[in-house]
Amino acid sequence: MAAFTASASAAHADTQYAGTGAKGTKPRTPLLSLTAHDDGRVTGRVSFAYRCHGLLNYNLIARVSGRANGAAFTLTGKTRLGSRKIRFTVTGTLAPDAATGTIRLRARGCRGYANPFTLRTPSAPGGVPTKPAPNQLMLGMSSQSAGGAAMPVYARVTNAGRVYVVYAAWLSCGRAHFQRVTVSGSMKVKADGTFHSAGAYTLRFVKGPSERVHIKLRGQFLADGVKGTLNVRSTARGYRPCTSGTQTWAARA
Repeated sequence: MAAFTASASAAHADTQYAGTGAKGTKPRTPLLSLTAHDDGRVTGRVSFAYRCHGLLNYNLIARVSGRANGAAFTLTGKTRLGSRKIRFTVTGTLAPDAATGTIRLRARGCRGYANPFTLRTPSAPGGVPTKPAPNQLMLGMSSQSAGGAAMPVYARVTNAGRVYVVYAAWLSCGRAHFQRVTVSGSMKVKADGTFHSAGAYTLRFVKGPSERVHIKLRGQFLADGVKGTLNVRSTARGYRPCTSGTQTWAARA
């Protein structure tokens, strides 16, 4: 019992956790970041896409908060999609290097879910370069944060040994700021563990100009994880360009 209490206390010392909903090595919505504070509070951000009665938003954010009781914690939070109120309940367990649990979404008249999640604390992989084993999910965060929570990242290695990366980026347009969740294309991993993606896609809206999103992502698998850099830039006619700048990121299984 003494060892368990010590581990729980260490996990509460303003420790960052980030990752995603996941069942085994299969990622699920949403992206999730938590901060366990040294006074027992636990706060976080949920990044998710949601469709309800014809409304669709790929970059919704909900703030969640609560407290830890030993290693266990319960958080609640809410946000809106149009006139619909979306509520979250997050329950789980903190460990010194990881957090696990279940996140529940409820929205009256719309579909909800209860998904398991897995989070990791910050990592700094430094092992020898290697090609990853197939069917892996590596969880981590970038060097960015928003609202005191780290921006989550995950790298999914497919059964064929290719990789794709999903990450939340915080973009700045002068005084304005917003979040963009981006999914890379499927990338081939070279013999030295490196991979990269550079491209762009267009978001079209019912009102207003379309948005062009440019992404650059690089990474390398090492024996103890994966690390790299990312950059997201958004342009729209008549508006100031927005950018995340070049950020570092790291993840581990």
